[in-house]
Amino acid sequence: MDPIVNPLPLVVGNIVSIMIVVTVCVLGLRRGGRTSGAWRLYSTPLYAATATLATLTFVLVLSQGFALLERPYSFGSILTRFIESILGTLQIMSLDGPSLIGTENLLPLGWHPFLAWTYLVYQSLLFVLAPATAFSSLTFLFFTLLSSPALRWRSRKSDTYVFSEANSAALTLAQSILAHAESKERGKPVIAFAEVNHAEEAIVDEARSLGAICSYRSIAELASGCSAKTKRFFIFSSSNEAQNLRDALRLTRAFVDTRDETDLQPTVIVFSNSALSDGYADSAVSMCSGSVQFRRFDHTQNTINQVLMEMPVFLNVAPQADDSERAREALYAIGPRRVLILGAGNMGTAFLKGAIWSGQSNVSRMHIDVIDIDAEEARRRLALECPEIYGMLGACDPATSHDEAYDVEFHACNVFSSEFEELMRDHGDEVTYAFIALGDDLLTARAARRLRELLERSRLTSGKAMVAPPPIVTVVDDSLVSSSVEDAASPKGQPYLITTVGSTESLFSYDNVFHPKLERWASNLNATYWGFFDETSESKRAETRRGADTAYNAIEYNRISSRASAIFLKVHLFEFCRAVHNGTSPAAEMVRGLALPSVSDWTLPLDSPAFSATLKAYDAFVNSSRTRRDALQELEHRRWNAFMRTIGYERCDEGALRAINEAIPKGQRRQNCDHLSKLHICLVPFDQLEQVDEMFTRISGKDPHYKLADDVIIRHLRDIVLFRSQGL
Repeated sequence: MDPIVNPLPLVVGNIVSIMIVVTVCVLGLRRGGRTSGAWRLYSTPLYAATATLATLTFVLVLSQGFALLERPYSFGSILTRFIESILGTLQIMSLDGPSLIGTENLLPLGWHPFLAWTYLVYQSLLFVLAPATAFSSLTFLFFTLLSSPALRWRSRKSDTYVFSEANSAALTLAQSILAHAESKERGKPVIAFAEVNHAEEAIVDEARSLGAICSYRSIAELASGCSAKTKRFFIFSSSNEAQNLRDALRLTRAFVDTRDETDLQPTVIVFSNSALSDGYADSAVSMCSGSVQFRRFDHTQNTINQVLMEMPVFLNVAPQADDSERAREALYAIGPRRVLILGAGNMGTAFLKGAIWSGQSNVSRMHIDVIDIDAEEARRRLALECPEIYGMLGACDPATSHDEAYDVEFHACNVFSSEFEELMRDHGDEVTYAFIALGDDLLTARAARRLRELLERSRLTSGKAMVAPPPIVTVVDDSLVSSSVEDAASPKGQPYLITTVGSTESLFSYDNVFHPKLERWASNLNATYWGFFDETSESKRAETRRGADTAYNAIEYNRISSRASAIFLKVHLFEFCRAVHNGTSPAAEMVRGLALPSVSDWTLPLDSPAFSATLKAYDAFVNSSRTRRDALQELEHRRWNAFMRTIGYERCDEGALRAINEAIPKGQRRQNCDHLSKLHICLVPFDQLEQVDEMFTRISGKDPHYKLADDVIIRHLRDIVLFRSQGL
């Protein structure tokens, strides 16, 4: 019987198949470009392979069907062969059907055996691979298409955290969020990752193991699918900072444009570690109009804030006590402080600024040594970023309680050099706190161990007994190195007592990113300025709180300044405890009959039970003793002065103030500062604030009573720490 196979459809089918492969490869090159959400969905290797193999299989089976088409041709016979080809394709895709053409059909036509067998191997590979990839991709497509409805459904009853990208930082934060919710016995939050097609497969697998929703859609598309009746957090976690900021601004604008008064405000958080992004943050905050909370997560500053909260620089202020009986006396003694900073990079400079404002004290002088190979560059950086701080460098006068000089000394040397060892031999016994950030984990770990050895040697050779070794805080990125450093001990088992910060787990933890306690205290502190705690009417209190919270969320400056003041609350308690335990009059009389504060661990949070007696005694004292309250007011004002100077502000004289207010349209509120030029009229010593009041009155016609701003914080410290409103 003569063969009836027509080779033309087979040739055409192969040509079409090759064209499909080339087309898919060319389109695949566009994957990294700015493409639509639909293309991103189908441009992954899995979907590209599935589409290619399934199409090739269908084309080949279809061409085989028409190759067997009998003559004469008719519409009925063509339609029949077409339907049979489709059925044949489905059978092959289900691994339950034979191919239509074999060697017995091709060899009689004059096909070379090698060519015939090559064709058969080619079609066999397609028949095996096509159904395998089709099953995998269809399953994955099913769950992908369900991601948005699942997010909408699950976000109706739980807080939702949506990440713009699935990477190690985002995954670490997601794990910490879930752990935090579990520790607080709250409902499990919803975690979602956008654009997982750009993520590593291992990270996506781990994200799914957490029960997270993994979607190929963008964060903006997922945002539109989240329920607005629960808390929503949209976290831009990409390592590309510029892309983070641009996308965050777009999403913020979209939220503002679609604002609904009945919806809860969403929170937009941007991972950003550059001061250059301040302008973007200010732009986003200004457009929010109370409809969005915009936050910039500055890795460096958040870490320094955490350190200053948990390991304040006044720890171990006076290490000269010679026995345990005098430990408490030494803790509250009027001893000098010597803070050592090794490394003046971003972390070191941020800690230097934090140490300057958080180390202010009415009675204890503080000297800061900055060790860096390029000390001159570190000095120039301080002069550029903090001109007033730089202009006030010099030894503080211990006889002047309100002296506002800043005692900072730069040393150009290597931490492993003989010059540094000589510095430690001369002053190591005076060091009360050390911070190390050299930019290299192993180098930092080595420096921390060496520093502990030098400090211990200085203590022993000087003959001074210590209540506790000076704290050493180090910045270590790698988690394994971090744990090794914290567990380090001498051959005799003596611990090095080194605290590490900056690892991925600590950097991208719930506490470090969201700072719940600090945010609550800062929000309460901001409300204190508005008179919230002085209101007696509940309705008036609620109205005042709403206005205060709106201002807190709407102005970046308010949040930054309030956080710094909240961190400093421990220092006010410390100063109070020092006065009480040293019998300073009238402190001893004021707290007679009350339980004396017995706090020995200042690394505890202020609202822990250990501070309850201290807060109670402080509250009774400051509300009945004007003399000591004035001293704490002065301390708070010097802290504020130092903080403002560390963020670049300078004093504003009367001429500049007049120019600032002349530029303001009539009828608008008169201003005491200019945030653009960073000038403020209150950057003066505490005893000159009355003169500032008079100057502002001459220009605005209103008496501001600036001393009262410090007094309200001192009077309500206990309220600030303990008050919890709904949502705080």
